[in-house]
Amino acid sequence: MGAKLCNILHRHRHTETVDINQSFDACEPWVSICFSGMKQELLRDIRKEMRIAAGAQKLYLVTKDRQTKAQVKELRNISERKVKALFSSLHKLNVQLAQREAENSPGKI
Repeated sequence: MGAKLCNILHRHRHTETVDINQSFDACEPWVSICFSGMKQELLRDIRKEMRIAAGAQKLYLVTKDRQTKAQVKELRNISERKVKALFSSLHKLNVQLAQREAENSPGKI
Protein backbone atom coordinates (compact mmCIF):
# COMPACT_ATOMS: atom_id res chain seq x y z
CA MET A 1 0.00 0.00 0.00
CA GLY A 2 1.17 3.49 -0.71
CA ALA A 3 1.80 6.10 1.94
CA LYS A 4 -1.28 8.07 0.91
CA LEU A 5 -3.53 5.03 1.15
CA CYS A 6 -2.31 4.19 4.65
CA ASN A 7 -2.64 7.83 5.78
CA ILE A 8 1.05 7.89 6.61
CA LEU A 9 2.48 11.35 6.51
CA HIS A 10 4.87 11.75 3.66
CA ARG A 11 7.61 14.31 3.46
CA HIS A 12 6.60 17.54 1.73
CA ARG A 13 9.14 19.54 -0.20
CA HIS A 14 9.48 22.77 1.72
CA THR A 15 10.10 24.74 -1.44
CA GLU A 16 6.56 24.13 -2.59
CA THR A 17 4.50 23.75 0.57
CA VAL A 18 6.07 25.74 3.41
CA ASP A 19 7.23 29.31 3.52
CA ILE A 20 11.00 29.57 4.03
CA ASN A 21 10.58 31.76 7.13
CA GLN A 22 8.32 29.13 8.69
CA SER A 23 11.02 26.54 8.04
CA PHE A 24 13.56 28.72 9.86
CA ASP A 25 11.35 29.08 12.90
CA ALA A 26 10.70 25.35 13.04
CA CYS A 27 14.39 24.47 13.28
CA GLU A 28 15.75 27.08 15.72
CA PRO A 29 17.78 24.67 17.92
CA TRP A 30 19.64 23.09 15.03
CA VAL A 31 19.72 26.00 12.63
CA SER A 32 22.94 25.11 10.83
CA ILE A 33 21.87 21.50 10.32
CA CYS A 34 18.44 22.54 9.04
CA PHE A 35 19.92 25.20 6.77
CA SER A 36 22.37 22.79 5.19
CA GLY A 37 19.62 20.20 4.73
CA MET A 38 17.26 22.72 3.16
CA LYS A 39 20.05 24.05 0.96
CA GLN A 40 21.02 20.56 -0.20
CA GLU A 41 17.39 19.75 -0.98
CA LEU A 42 17.00 22.97 -2.97
CA LEU A 43 20.19 22.27 -4.92
CA ARG A 44 19.04 18.69 -5.62
CA ASP A 45 15.66 19.98 -6.86
CA ILE A 46 17.37 22.61 -9.02
CA ARG A 47 19.62 19.99 -10.63
CA LYS A 48 16.62 17.71 -11.26
CA GLU A 49 14.55 20.47 -12.89
CA MET A 50 17.51 21.59 -14.99
CA ARG A 51 17.92 18.03 -16.30
CA ILE A 52 14.20 17.90 -17.09
CA ALA A 53 14.40 21.23 -18.94
CA ALA A 54 17.47 20.08 -20.89
CA GLY A 55 15.77 16.81 -21.84
CA ALA A 56 12.63 18.65 -22.89
CA GLN A 57 14.73 20.99 -25.04
CA LYS A 58 16.40 18.04 -26.79
CA LEU A 59 13.05 16.36 -27.31
CA TYR A 60 11.63 19.62 -28.67
CA LEU A 61 14.41 19.86 -31.24
CA VAL A 62 13.85 16.34 -32.62
CA THR A 63 10.03 16.27 -32.50
CA LYS A 64 8.28 16.71 -35.83
CA ASP A 65 4.62 16.55 -34.79
CA ARG A 66 3.19 20.01 -34.10
CA GLN A 67 0.94 18.92 -31.22
CA THR A 68 3.68 16.96 -29.47
CA LYS A 69 6.09 19.82 -30.01
CA ALA A 70 3.66 22.22 -28.30
CA GLN A 71 3.28 19.84 -25.34
CA VAL A 72 7.05 19.47 -24.98
CA LYS A 73 7.50 23.23 -25.22
CA GLU A 74 4.97 23.72 -22.40
CA LEU A 75 6.78 21.10 -20.31
CA ARG A 76 10.06 22.91 -20.90
CA ASN A 77 8.54 26.27 -19.94
CA ILE A 78 7.05 24.84 -16.75
CA SER A 79 10.38 23.31 -15.81
CA GLU A 80 12.21 26.58 -16.46
CA ARG A 81 9.71 28.45 -14.23
CA LYS A 82 10.30 25.88 -11.48
CA VAL A 83 14.06 26.38 -11.79
CA LYS A 84 13.62 30.15 -11.43
CA ALA A 85 11.39 29.69 -8.37
CA LEU A 86 13.88 27.28 -6.80
CA PHE A 87 16.76 29.69 -7.43
CA SER A 88 14.69 32.42 -5.80
CA SER A 89 14.10 30.20 -2.76
CA LEU A 90 17.82 29.41 -2.61
CA HIS A 91 18.63 33.13 -2.74
CA LYS A 92 16.17 33.82 0.11
CA LEU A 93 17.76 31.03 2.13
CA ASN A 94 21.25 32.46 1.55
CA VAL A 95 20.07 35.94 2.58
CA GLN A 96 18.48 34.51 5.71
CA LEU A 97 21.69 32.62 6.49
CA ALA A 98 23.76 35.78 6.11
CA GLN A 99 21.39 37.69 8.41
CA ARG A 100 21.56 34.96 11.04
CA GLU A 101 25.36 34.91 10.88
CA ALA A 102 25.45 38.70 11.25
CA GLU A 103 23.18 38.48 14.30
CA ASN A 104 25.29 35.76 15.89
CA SER A 105 28.59 37.60 15.40
CA PRO A 106 27.88 41.30 16.04
CA GLY A 107 31.53 42.09 16.93
CA LYS A 108 32.80 41.30 13.45
CA ILE A 109 32.25 43.88 10.72
